[in-house]
Amino acid sequence: PGVTTTVPTTAPVFLRFSKSIDTPLADIPDVLVLKDASGNEVALTDVMFTEGNMGVAAKPENPLAPGTSYTLTAQGLQVGGTPVSLTPDGIRFRTAPATSGPILSQTEGTGFELARSIPDGGNDYPVTDFTTFRLQFTEPVDPQSVVYGQTIRLTDQAGEPVNAEVYVKDHRVTVDPEGYLDPTKTYTLKVTTGIKSALLDDALSEDRVLTFSPIDSRSPTGKRQIMAQAAETLSGQLPLTGEDYNSVNLSSPLLGPDNPTAVTGTVFAELGYIPKFEAAGQSIPLRIDRGTLLTGSSVVVKVAGAVPAGFESDAVQVRFLSDANGFLLPNPYTDAIDQPRVLELYVDMALNTGNTIANGALGQQLMHVQLVGTAIVEDGKLSIEAVGVIE
Repeated sequence: PGVTTTVPTTAPVFLRFSKSIDTPLADIPDVLVLKDASGNEVALTDVMFTEGNMGVAAKPENPLAPGTSYTLTAQGLQVGGTPVSLTPDGIRFRTAPATSGPILSQTEGTGFELARSIPDGGNDYPVTDFTTFRLQFTEPVDPQSVVYGQTIRLTDQAGEPVNAEVYVKDHRVTVDPEGYLDPTKTYTLKVTTGIKSALLDDALSEDRVLTFSPIDSRSPTGKRQIMAQAAETLSGQLPLTGEDYNSVNLSSPLLGPDNPTAVTGTVFAELGYIPKFEAAGQSIPLRIDRGTLLTGSSVVVKVAGAVPAGFESDAVQVRFLSDANGFLLPNPYTDAIDQPRVLELYVDMALNTGNTIANGALGQQLMHVQLVGTAIVEDGKLSIEAVGVIE
């Protein structure tokens, strides 16, 4: 429910049901209907069922248009012997703005503005003592205009600046405070009119201010709930997607369209004290430390993405540049208490390889990578099944 924003234009579609799908696979492209705001239909291809015919995976035939609203509906879908629709108004989302070419925000008349803050202080995205702020604008930001302490600043109630690391790329900005915020204090995050667009000589029309008192994520005894999660090379496929566990499928002119790397490493995830957030009707916050390193297996480098070049990339390294923040939201489709929660996880990462030539195709800084899926805590362990698209 609601409208998900900044969806990558190459994002696939994954649906997961509680019972087996009765509709024949050959009929799914006609049953699932994806349309833009003008009613133009987008064909879905590479349709497949996932684990036990309880899920569907599909891809838009062509990349979606940037900065555009879409709706996914189901017409005649049968699941567990019952007709199923995808909420009364369908599943609605909006693609991320373009980073080059025509300036979409100008076409739409919005100008250069702050489009979204993650978190925003609401019940779905609460601000806590371990929050990292991710700001998304309607146009790419001029990095020279982002000066921490001047054009953008985080201060406490006494006006004292909070030490933080700031990252900028395209239309995304991250402000990552060092250490924990103090739940007894009130803070202000101010984004000023000094922030400029990288495409036009445009600046924010007015200062944007978020004032908040961070929620204490600890238990009543002051303990923090930190769990070590091991990303291992596992056999089998993810029920949500049908893809291999803990894998990243790389695609580029130097690597080809289908070149997976298996990722391993240990992730330390910190959860907010669950009873406190549940009692307040809020999502359960999640944090993963900056500096976390995951290592991917070597991939074969190909000339024009097709002919093996005779060498490999060496290990692919994925390092978290800032604290990753996630939110375990109540499942909007069921009231069953034993069902997983919906997970949204936002990560800033650096991707590099050991081979300097291959690094030319892979080495990059990736901002606000969004992973979406499900999460459940069982016997003190956090199990996450999520998928994301990196452009």
